[in-house]
Amino acid sequence: MTTIAFDGSMLAADRQCSSGNTKHGRTCKLLTHNGHMLSFTGGFVEGLALVEWFKAGADTKNPPKVGESSGSTLVVVTPDNELVVYEHPYLSPLTFLNKVQAFGSGRDFALAAMHLGFDAKRAVEVASEFDLYTGGGVDTCVMP
Repeated sequence: MTTIAFDGSMLAADRQCSSGNTKHGRTCKLLTHNGHMLSFTGGFVEGLALVEWFKAGADTKNPPKVGESSGSTLVVVTPDNELVVYEHPYLSPLTFLNKVQAFGSGRDFALAAMHLGFDAKRAVEVASEFDLYTGGGVDTCVMP
């Protein structure tokens, strides 16, 4: 899994790659595309498939080819600062009205940290302290 946090202006994601109980290394799970900030939870390959699907227009009639039980989530912050989420296999966009939000295995820790006044980066760092599947550092992106 992973932890993604959004505090209303900053999107943050951890860098850890894991499979089962094994850490495989570090990578960046935070991308930008046409003014959108993107990140994903779940399997890395499945997450990248969701990103490519989004870049191609997010056609819900032509979903990405990923495993049936991938449970991957694509988190998108639009140029208008809307928080939109696509969960596989139900790829209908879900727009959040509350701007402070977190996703992934460390979600609860990150939400608690932001509730206490920390920004998204610190929220992911806090999640890294407690969640087995979050770690390896944090990448951030802020809307211009």
